[in-house]
Amino acid sequence: MVTGKGELVKCSLTENQNLFKLVRGGLGQYGIIATVTVQLKKAPKVMHVHKALIADTEEFSQIMNTIRGSHQFECIHSFLIPHETHEFVKKFGQEGYEKNKAKFDKLSEKKSFSYFIEVVQYEYEGENFSQEKFIDNEFSFYEQIDFFEYVTKEPPLITTQKEKGQTAHPELAVFIPVNKFELFMTHFLKKHKSEDMGDGPVLIIPISSKVIQESAFVALEEDFYFIGILRNAFPDTKENIAYLTALTFLAGSPALSIPPNPPCIGGRGSVGMKAWARIRIPS
Repeated sequence: MVTGKGELVKCSLTENQNLFKLVRGGLGQYGIIATVTVQLKKAPKVMHVHKALIADTEEFSQIMNTIRGSHQFECIHSFLIPHETHEFVKKFGQEGYEKNKAKFDKLSEKKSFSYFIEVVQYEYEGENFSQEKFIDNEFSFYEQIDFFEYVTKEPPLITTQKEKGQTAHPELAVFIPVNKFELFMTHFLKKHKSEDMGDGPVLIIPISSKVIQESAFVALEEDFYFIGILRNAFPDTKENIAYLTALTFLAGSPALSIPPNPPCIGGRGSVGMKAWARIRIPS
């Protein structure tokens, strides 16, 4: 990599380890990555994808605790999505939406949110495979997908930008311990309407403390969620951006009392820790 001083430096798990750890998650802040050597792994023949919609925060939390502890699935995606037809189509695909169209349409009448869960099992060529059971409710869906098709599908943010153009993103990113998740999400749901997300998701990633190599953000004895409130500002006006930025601060207020935050907040620029500390958020 090339550092800010213009030096060409090699870093790895055995050479300049601290720099290597920073660069892996630094999003370009520590220099320019010139070349990368990556160890390849065998790709699965097919991916078994299970999807489900959960309306209740407590039920979602219980399901995620079970999934996280079982180690049955190679990939777990979860989002909080508004009850809107285009969101159901994006997450379940046209076929999945049509399968339960009447139920989805009825759900759309309620201006609220539900939790979307997607889990994936890999099946490898020439290896024994046993398909795991997943949630079986009225909004569950299963499909088999080619690995390359799955990993190259377009991210939702890019799809939205193509449809509506680029805009500001008054975002919030926090680490919330598992035992504080329901508290945090209850606060969020009380303060937000579906239109406040601007066609952007709330990303919820469960992470086991056992996989953490560096303890800069979380206590190693705690499992936690990374929660990214990835809202878009549509329309892209100063008034709307200001309103959504205020909502972002409001959503993040409970996280201030939960170590190891303060959260990371973004928009057209970033809000630093000193600026965050000066803000007084109403209850």
